[in-house]
Amino acid sequence: MRLLVFIGSIIGAIFLLTAFFVDSSHQQAALAAMACASVLIPYVLFRLHSIAVEHDQLDQILQLVRKSGSQGEGLAQGGDGAPEASGPVAPRSWMS
Repeated sequence: MRLLVFIGSIIGAIFLLTAFFVDSSHQQAALAAMACASVLIPYVLFRLHSIAVEHDQLDQILQLVRKSGSQGEGLAQGGDGAPEASGPVAPRSWMS
């Protein structure tokens, strides 16, 4: 997936450089839009994939903790403060 983002950024740079050498403002606008799209779309897809993987890993961790008999006791909400020494801490994502 990261390779796709890298390739998209290279293609976007080529579109943007090409936009500097065309005569029409309509062509410049179209090339600039294509440059933005070729950079942003692969990045968004990669970011969504990484968030989904992170969410799946969090679910697996919580299932293992519940299966071990603690039933989620001692899980602290992710935050900036120091974690309590009583149990494992759930990882914090940018969405929480």
